Formats: sequence, structure tokens, C-alpha cells
Amino acid sequence: MKKKKIFLICPVARVTPKQLKQITRHIRQRERDGYKVHWPYRDTNQDDLSGGFEICRRNFAEIMRADEIDIWYDETSGGSKFDMGGVFMLAMLGHEKKVNIVNEKSAAQADKKNKKSFLRVMKKYQAVAAEPKLSPDLSILKKALEKYLGEKEDNCGLAALIIQDYYGGIIINDSLWHYKNKLVNGLEIDLSEGHFHDQGKIWDIPLQEREARRDWILGNFKTAADYSKLKDKIDKYIMNA
Repeated sequence: MKKKKIFLICPVARVTPKQLKQITRHIRQRERDGYKVHWPYRDTNQDDLSGGFEICRRNFAEIMRADEIDIWYDETSGGSKFDMGGVFMLAMLGHEKKVNIVNEKSAAQADKKNKKSFLRVMKKYQAVAAEPKLSPDLSILKKALEKYLGEKEDNCGLAALIIQDYYGGIIINDSLWHYKNKLVNGLEIDLSEGHFHDQGKIWDIPLQEREARRDWILGNFKTAADYSKLKDKIDKYIMNA
């Protein structure tokens, strides 16, 4: 069975001996529980001649791959704030991660007088992520997508992202770079099937399918921006349907 991956956001450059001891104990417990933990202090090369760019790039790549994010919160850690900002941005792009604040009690005590902090932001993130997601009737979602996307062939990736937001499952793409959805119950949803599969028949192309990760699709800046705008419109449409 494949191990779930955890990325640990925590102080690195200015970590105290006491914090290091506590964090090490936490990681050992997580790994005993069967998780694979990426701990930047241990697993990201800190000798970075680029001035920190490569550290940020590597950490963000691992954040995208992670199933969950553990946070050992320290208000004075600038690197932790950068990483938490990355997690927040991914959520805004529809790539939400489960977040666990490991030292929540002690961090909240230290942060008591701070009305604006990353700890408060991430606690709000946790609350929003825990809210039940809307599961609209597929016909309503299809009408919303038709309203805002039309029937352009190159919009299938955006449609697949939105469908996954509401119904889960995986996104599949084929050798024509067409995206569709496969739900956990095996049902396939393809709102623009005719456009691409007709082309495949005309060219006599055997279509090879594979799972497509969200971060592949959202790796294009324009696609990510279009998705963010579209998600807001779809949410409002469904709320008022």
C-alpha cells in the first residue's frame, strides 16, 4: 500500500534545540503511523547558492505532492510563512490540502495578542476545508459550465477541474490532451466528448489514457487564473440555482 505523504512546515534556520527535539518526536510518531514525511530541516538541501530560490522551489514541489500538511507553528519563522502562503494559494486554485496544526495549543497561547497572523489564517483555512462541499445535481453543473465555458474544445481541462471539485474522483487525459473525469464509483463524466473523440475516429488514433494531476493542469498560469475566476462564477450559479 502506498504511503501517504506529509509535508512538515516548521522553523529551520532558527529552530531552537527544544523545538528540534519536539519536532523530531512528532516526525518519528508520524513515520511509525505509516506516513512518509518531508521535513525540510532533514530532507531539503539547505546549502543553496541561489540565495534560497532552490529551497523554495523544492519545498513547494513537495507541498504539491503531499497528501497532508503538518504545521509546527512559529510566528518568527519567515520560511514557514512562505510555505503556508503556498498552501493557501494552492487552495485558492482548487488544490486543497488537509492541514494539521501540530502545536496548536502552545502556538495559540503565544499568539494570543496578535489579531492578524498566519496562525489565524491557517485555522480559518482548516475550518473552511472541513465544511461539507456542495454536490449539485450534475444537470445543474452542466448548465453552469455551458453558460460560462460554452463548447470550446480547449476548455475541457477547466471543466474537469470543476467537476472534480464537486464530485471528487480523478481526472483522465488521453493522447489528444482531452480531459475527462472518473468518479470513485467508476462513472465517467465527459462534457465535451464529441469534440475530441470524433477527431480520434477521423485520424484513426488509438487513444491512450492516463491519470492527470491537478497541478499539471494548473501549472499553466493562464489556466490557473481562468480556473479561479470560473470557480467563483460556478459557485454563485449553484448557490442560486
